[in-house]
Amino acid sequence: MAYSGQYGQYGYPMNVERNVEQQNNVVYTGETPDAELVAQMNAQMNLGPQIPVYPHEKRRTRRHRDAHAYDMSLMEPEANVLPPMTPSTPLTPATQPLDTTGLSSEALHEDTNLLDPKSLPSVPDARFHDQQTYKNYTFNSMDKTNPPLSTTDFVGYEQNNSSSKFVQMTTYAIPSSNDVLNSSGVPLGMIVQPFAELRPDEAPVPVVDYTTSSPPRCKKCRGYINAFVQFTLSQSGWTCNLCGTENSLSNEVYNPMLFTNQQNALNSQPEFNVGTVDFEVGKDYWASEETPQPAQYVFVIDVSYEAISKGIPKIAAEAIRNILYGPTPLHPSIRVTIVAFDRNVHFFYLTPNLEQPRMISVADLEHPFVPFKNGLSVDPMESRTVIERLLDTLPIIVEDIKVPEPAVGNAMECIKHLLKETGGKACLFVSALPTMGLGRLRYREDQRLYGSPEEKNLWNTQEKWYSLLADELVTSGISIDIFFTPAAYVDIATVGSVATLTGGQVWYYGNFVPERDGPRLKQDLYRSVTREQGFRVMLKTRCSNGLRVARYLGNFLQRTPKDIEFGGLDADKSIGMLFNLEGKLNNALDAHFQTAILYTTPMGSRRVRVINYCCAVTSRNYDTISLASVEPLVGIFSKIASMNMAVESLKTIATKLVEGIVKLLSCYRKVASSRLTPGQLVLPKHLILLPIYMLSVLKSSAFRSGSIHSDIRVSQFRFFRASPLSQLMLNLYPHIYALHSLQPNECVPNTDNPGCTPIEYPLGVRASRKFIEDGGAFLIVTGQKVYLWLHQRTSPLLLQDLFGVNQLEEVDAMKACELPEMDNLLSIQVRNLLSALKLQYPQMSMQPQIVRQGMDGSEGEIFSILVEDPSREGVGYIEFLTMIHETLHSQGYK
Repeated sequence: MAYSGQYGQYGYPMNVERNVEQQNNVVYTGETPDAELVAQMNAQMNLGPQIPVYPHEKRRTRRHRDAHAYDMSLMEPEANVLPPMTPSTPLTPATQPLDTTGLSSEALHEDTNLLDPKSLPSVPDARFHDQQTYKNYTFNSMDKTNPPLSTTDFVGYEQNNSSSKFVQMTTYAIPSSNDVLNSSGVPLGMIVQPFAELRPDEAPVPVVDYTTSSPPRCKKCRGYINAFVQFTLSQSGWTCNLCGTENSLSNEVYNPMLFTNQQNALNSQPEFNVGTVDFEVGKDYWASEETPQPAQYVFVIDVSYEAISKGIPKIAAEAIRNILYGPTPLHPSIRVTIVAFDRNVHFFYLTPNLEQPRMISVADLEHPFVPFKNGLSVDPMESRTVIERLLDTLPIIVEDIKVPEPAVGNAMECIKHLLKETGGKACLFVSALPTMGLGRLRYREDQRLYGSPEEKNLWNTQEKWYSLLADELVTSGISIDIFFTPAAYVDIATVGSVATLTGGQVWYYGNFVPERDGPRLKQDLYRSVTREQGFRVMLKTRCSNGLRVARYLGNFLQRTPKDIEFGGLDADKSIGMLFNLEGKLNNALDAHFQTAILYTTPMGSRRVRVINYCCAVTSRNYDTISLASVEPLVGIFSKIASMNMAVESLKTIATKLVEGIVKLLSCYRKVASSRLTPGQLVLPKHLILLPIYMLSVLKSSAFRSGSIHSDIRVSQFRFFRASPLSQLMLNLYPHIYALHSLQPNECVPNTDNPGCTPIEYPLGVRASRKFIEDGGAFLIVTGQKVYLWLHQRTSPLLLQDLFGVNQLEEVDAMKACELPEMDNLLSIQVRNLLSALKLQYPQMSMQPQIVRQGMDGSEGEIFSILVEDPSREGVGYIEFLTMIHETLHSQGYK
């Protein structure tokens, strides 16, 4: 446990076995990038802004098998067999529900200790190997293999299929019938992240101008033309890949005479070469008769007593200044409004000809209104002087206010009036339970309800006024992000429902400490405003004949069964879909899925983003299982569970989650039974991490039983509903890096073989105390927060190299961690690691929270992250595997 720092070797003896294992694992086994493919990528990345020229691609000559042309005849189920396990408890009848909520590690027999934890499937190992594979390999969206893990930093090259950054399937072999689907145990689902952020060295989503016409659509299913359609011999029509209908092709849109041959015509059109494309559309797609307007942003600052005591006005003012006048200013067409509220709502007159801002307050609690129109929404650059004076003086103006009850509902009503004509986004700060004005609420948190059937009432809204308001906001194209900084119960289930239904986001800062959490709040607010997003959004997924969408999963408003709506949708949101089979699919044809998102850009352009994906169809259940993907499966399972929180108990949800994995493994065991011996627990190759991820879901604060504050539980399961896969997987199983044992070649650029990653990532540590070394320093990256955990016997030399102090007591855990720029290897490595992670996860603040062992109360959060260990949150990894094996054994699969 040492490294060559500026003070030499220090700390405890180095873990030689770990370093040897790590060096042996750093072996690149991927393919050498094809030179022609690289040239094509370079050509695509340097597209001109007017007429894009896409890489030449040999057109398909076959009508079918033009997507993932998997040779199913060669497909055999690949199994990962764990060490033999024998049942340690009496067998459970197959008909008895599996109860995991009351199961503790002590309830299991000591025979489970026969398993070596090091022999179990490892998430850090899988992530490390996947990162090494794709470091030097460009992933083609038409590759006949499962895509990279969502936690892998890779370069994608998009062809007919959309990039896996936009869409992932639970399985890439679609079952041809319900019998095949049911016998596989795999839920047929898809997760779409419509505005996923791409790397700077990846080609952006192309934009095709159809403002004077309309993009070609199928006359029957209304699907959009795409790279999988087939043209007729006369080149005057096309066959829809979704429903098979033949459609005519308007010469005004695609005139073959404009090109020397059909190949050149097709290559000049992005929609025939890539899976994801934006159609810029005209009046037929407007939300109303009025021309779409650039979005407006409204910052609504809580200035009640609780907010002032936490310094929220000052933090918000500094964050707004950075957004408006920082290194990356907003688009010139965007206008902003600043509002404050306590019991009253305070509006600020910000016209550029003023020397000082003027404030007008509205005190009507039952009928709030906007007192004036001109001067509220302004160009931030034209009004820079008066806005900066407001931001300078606002904390001083409100510091003597002692109003304890914030009228949150009145502030939301004013947001509706401000943005009704243009649409846009509001960023709302809430610090206390709204007990005054519209939507007033009562305190209903009751610990006596924890664990009872009535507990789920705490997770539902107590006032319909908020749902009705959200419906109006979605109609007007308004989304609200809410930043909760409470010291007590604030009823996120009710107040936060407005953000949930409008496509916004809930940011929850429990036990908010201004010095520690303020910088993170500023970065979150900056991300909320500057990320890619659209407004007045409608989303619909179409699929091949015989398939239909059974259910949408996520945070949205659904008025009809086929469409979902959002006031706004941004880069950090994903939507899940579950599909049903309505008949038998033809094995000779591929299954096609197309998601269309109609939205307005912040600059006022109306567009349709089309995301296409195609998979092979199979009549064999082991194809469906063998080509299943673990992360989308976990995402679908967790989204279903979070959507059911309003109607089912925690015990029922936990039972269904475990039954889902047991059903899948029992189906796979039937497939692989001919090659197995008794006592083996068999996991499909691509699903070897499924048990540990499902255990993490069960032990999360969203789904585990126990005394969990309803605000925490609600914020977490709503996060599960909408978060992208990359963030969800980190939240379930974090990156844990041992900073004390970093090698000289880690966390620094590799000049000999740079690949696509800025640094050489180290191998992570497993989330178990068995792998946490005494005296160590660990960087823990979850999907929502970053910790720097320091053992109580951390070497003073390490503290000196990292913080410039000699004792652990000198490290201030109540302030945001800003690592000083020290001239030593460790300091450079850790800062490089944080910078690289920030590039990969731009939605997250990479300012770690310091946690010192035995000294800080937040250490409990660290222990709950170590999901492989048995704890009060649930059983450990070994016990969970044993429980699954015993259940399979009880069902007769020996």
